[in-house]
Amino acid sequence: MTKIQEIFNEMYQAGFDADSFFSQLHSGTTRYKLAIEGASIKLDTIDESVFTNLNKKIKLLVIGSTKCGDTITAIPGIHALVEKIPEWSYSIVNKPDYLEYFKEYFMVGSKGTVPQVIFANEDGSIISKWIEKSINAKQLIKKMKESDLSDEEMEQLNSKIEVGNVIEELISMGKKAVFYI
Repeated sequence: MTKIQEIFNEMYQAGFDADSFFSQLHSGTTRYKLAIEGASIKLDTIDESVFTNLNKKIKLLVIGSTKCGDTITAIPGIHALVEKIPEWSYSIVNKPDYLEYFKEYFMVGSKGTVPQVIFANEDGSIISKWIEKSINAKQLIKKMKESDLSDEEMEQLNSKIEVGNVIEELISMGKKAVFYI
């Protein structure tokens, strides 16, 4: 087993689920709940055959932070997606708890960007990685800031749309991962 597989497996085993993540939040609970709603709406629009085609053993290691708005929005989408694909499983770790591993194995350039979702096969061999917010979400945020929406309206809209983008991107990454298994 390679060093990166050992690290992936160690972090995966030590991680926790979405309920535990939610219980650790000191702020962002409204955003999290809105993302749950948005994830449900998004998943209802996706044909069931998509989930069937992705149903191969894949482990997702989510590296995030309870203080990161993008992580708070992404976790409900990840959880909901994994519920639709029985062979997938996930585990969440807080980046600060694994900072040394993160710096050595998961940094992207000079940035410590989270959330990251690491796709791996059963033995922890990394297949692919998804990193933080999509370009679509960044463009949406820019448009929303130029609008007359209140901060509360922007948060509601952003959470629901952003989690939908996360789900779409994870499905796309999942298709690639399934291909390589």
